[in-house]
Amino acid sequence: MRELHRRELIRRGLKLLTAVAALPLTVQRASGASGASGASGASGASGASGASGASGATSCVNPDSEALRESLHYTDIAPEPAKACTACGLFTAQESDPAQKTKPACGNCMIFSGPVSVTGHCDSWSMKG
Repeated sequence: MRELHRRELIRRGLKLLTAVAALPLTVQRASGASGASGASGASGASGASGASGASGATSCVNPDSEALRESLHYTDIAPEPAKACTACGLFTAQESDPAQKTKPACGNCMIFSGPVSVTGHCDSWSMKG
């Protein structure tokens, strides 16, 4: 039997952790691509995180990240507009649909591994650049 050295064990462990962390993202993208045409209201049923009442804000809630949102004090409306998710380095905006004339109300956050409101804010906010 081959002896595992500490460095090799750590490398394998990190690879495993990376794969486990990336799995929900892969599943979410795969399910989003196959159900994108008719799943616009599927994730908006929870209405948590102090949604502003706009129909786009509730669709930005991913029930799987609710505990993380609470621990990082996420809100859909930033107390300081200059520190909204759109100005955060961890935020990527969703592409707008040419058929719709409005800007998308949600984007993706690296911390929450999913959708957040463009006007949102949390304790992990970090300036772009």
